[in-house]
Amino acid sequence: RKHMAGSVCYSEGINDDLNKFVWLDQEWNPKTPVTQTLKDYGRLFIACELEEEIAEGMLLLEDNLRGEFAVNPAVKKAYGLWTGMEERLTAFAKDNYRFELHLLRACFDYYQQQRYLFEHSLEQEAMAILTACGEADAGECIQKARQILNKAKTEKILPELAAKINTLADLLFEHIGAQL
Repeated sequence: RKHMAGSVCYSEGINDDLNKFVWLDQEWNPKTPVTQTLKDYGRLFIACELEEEIAEGMLLLEDNLRGEFAVNPAVKKAYGLWTGMEERLTAFAKDNYRFELHLLRACFDYYQQQRYLFEHSLEQEAMAILTACGEADAGECIQKARQILNKAKTEKILPELAAKINTLADLLFEHIGAQL
């Protein structure tokens, strides 16, 4: 920072909108707490009355990427926080790509975590069948294990949430041309 005289925050697209905001604010005044920047972003672009929750929600989305995803409690907490805000927002704030980007991420992370847990349980069930299998009935055990693993393709989990994710993706394409 001390070796430059100004800069421009470059981006390849809209997906890192929040990052640009944070970097530019830090460049302007590096003593600004990031949580303050997140509150400013929330107030300016989404909803003044939810600035604290928006900042917390954004930090939770970062926490989703830390540790073992399957058991990361931040994923469920972020999902609950963002969907809770969605219920309380006015139409103007809801119909806002900056809110939709973060809501989509919270929904997608939660869906992926639940999908992983479902598919992992199928894998464990199939492995238990194969482990208990004797040599004489190996073909039958393999067939049963395959049927169990096939449930990952045939049984839909959280179909309402999957539909919501697709709707948000369509809205983001409509609002900002996001191609997800």
